[in-house]
Amino acid sequence: MIQPTILYDFPTDISPLSKCRKDDPSLVERFEIYVAGMELGNAFSELNDPAEQERRFRQQSKKAAKKCRAR
Repeated sequence: MIQPTILYDFPTDISPLSKCRKDDPSLVERFEIYVAGMELGNAFSELNDPAEQERRFRQQSKKAAKKCRAR
């Protein structure tokens, strides 16, 4: 990425601390800015629902445990 680039619409699975988008809960409110291949910014709307945070972390832990067992 040489040109200034903004990435957005990250999957919920890889951004457990970000709020889900209201129009598409499979995506989160997060973006990253790159210029000349260097990340200049990474921002997101912080998830402030403790029950949802716990649910996502448990889901991530289960996926990680499955990957470890598969090796």
